[in-house]
Amino acid sequence: MKVLFTAINAKFLHTNIAVRYLNKICKENGEFDTSYAEYTINNSKDIILQELIEQSPDVIAFSCYLWNVGMVCDISKCLRKVAPNIKIIFGGPEVSFYESTENLPCDYLIKGEGENLILPLLRNISKGKQTENIIESKEAFDINKLPFPYENELTYLPNRTLYYEASRGCPFRCAYCLSGSEYGVRFKDLDIIKKELKIFMDAKVRQVKFVDRTFNCNKKICKSVWNYIKENNNGITNFHFEISADLIDDEMMDIILSMPQGLIQLEVGVQSTNLKTLKAINRTTNLEKLFEKTDKINKSGNVHLHLDLIAGLPYEDINSFRKSFNDVFSHKPQQLQLGMLKLLKGSALYSQYKNYSMEFCHYPPYEILSTHVLPYNDLIKLKKVEEVTELFYNSGRFENTLYYLINSFPSAFDFFFALGHFYFDKNYHLIPLSKDGQYNCLKLFHEEKIGEITDKFRELIRFDMISHEKPKKIPQWAEGKRQISRNEMLEFLRNEENTKKYLPKYKDFAPKDIMAHIHIEAFDYDMTSTEKEEKPVILLFDYNKRCILGRAETVKINL
Repeated sequence: MKVLFTAINAKFLHTNIAVRYLNKICKENGEFDTSYAEYTINNSKDIILQELIEQSPDVIAFSCYLWNVGMVCDISKCLRKVAPNIKIIFGGPEVSFYESTENLPCDYLIKGEGENLILPLLRNISKGKQTENIIESKEAFDINKLPFPYENELTYLPNRTLYYEASRGCPFRCAYCLSGSEYGVRFKDLDIIKKELKIFMDAKVRQVKFVDRTFNCNKKICKSVWNYIKENNNGITNFHFEISADLIDDEMMDIILSMPQGLIQLEVGVQSTNLKTLKAINRTTNLEKLFEKTDKINKSGNVHLHLDLIAGLPYEDINSFRKSFNDVFSHKPQQLQLGMLKLLKGSALYSQYKNYSMEFCHYPPYEILSTHVLPYNDLIKLKKVEEVTELFYNSGRFENTLYYLINSFPSAFDFFFALGHFYFDKNYHLIPLSKDGQYNCLKLFHEEKIGEITDKFRELIRFDMISHEKPKKIPQWAEGKRQISRNEMLEFLRNEENTKKYLPKYKDFAPKDIMAHIHIEAFDYDMTSTEKEEKPVILLFDYNKRCILGRAETVKINL
């Protein structure tokens, strides 16, 4: 019997570990001819359908999530029309709380962890013995028996985000989440984790993202893993962890602060700073302790820090959310991830939504539409804030420009609120903006909401442009008063004393070859100072040396 495990990811950069687990478990058993196929939600449904049929499987098992279940259902309906003999299995978090398959175009539904269930199910299908169409996990799978999902394919995935699972479950029971497991929190043996992380590091993959919901809930394993990746750092692989900041103890903090720059990034869920809201969603976070810890991490400058907020929670109206946003933004995380509440089947909040007069979309991802304190019109305003926060702040490309603009508004939220309305009023949300278009958007916003652009704004936005990539052509409106020609730059590089002083690693390069990696620009403000005071400087940008925000290393030079 030929079995095809199928994943439809949100982005090409992402990978799916579920289909890899199940495929390897079946292959190691050897009873069935199994393989997996991976697509994205941006692929044509027609093409996916065509490719699935061309592989002539007897069984297709889909991994179902919020972002793909609609597409999976559409494809499955067509599969039933063109290949009615193919048995279709649904599994994954999005379908694990269905009580029947009546509204799902599948033959079988796996609820919960599938690793214990897949082989018995396939055996029954192959023998024609499977009568029940809902198969539910009755016991926890021993995650030490999980196969390493990426073996023999890491050379083909160098620039993808590779997901990794060191544990299952979460010690907390947040009302909006499904991660609080009835089986508790289960970690893999430390020796297995280290062995598998070494495979990633030896292959020099770009990023490993731990899917563990609260990685540092087991402090012993957390410290051991962090010390291990620090000791074996290859200078390329980055590791992403979701943690609870108020669980960080002194020893854990010392390890974080000793990490090489860019080796790890940490994501911390704040969700709200409204204490009544936190109580309603079963969050026991000590906010004072959380911000004390994240401030210390942020001050070190070596860790990329994400802080998360959720809009649409109980008791959080637009004014309360304004405060939560400003509270979090004041701590200057590298990313402020703002998302709308999603009412997930199986979550505690889903069973309580009527208590808060919540209305939500009937289709995935089941985003909130309104609550007892947040009407839909206010929610729309927050979605506009979400859009521009993600594009302009979380990209890290506009840091100096944004903080300059924010100073003209009562608060950071008020700035992003105004920018969001401007962005949508100009219909920028309907047209994918180029990088130049994004810079031009901020210029037009300045002109319309603040006034004629100032010399300082022009200098800051040009600095932001050049910090992230070697400029091909700077927009005329952003040009500086002094233009440094290519010949001047080459002349500077021909001087061996200059390369020895400022660019020692390029000492064996010809000047024209060094030019591919650097840029020299004149500014009327000292962009290397905290206050960006008015003082002419010439800066050299080295694009082979970057900070955790992706900015080129910058040094002052004499030209």
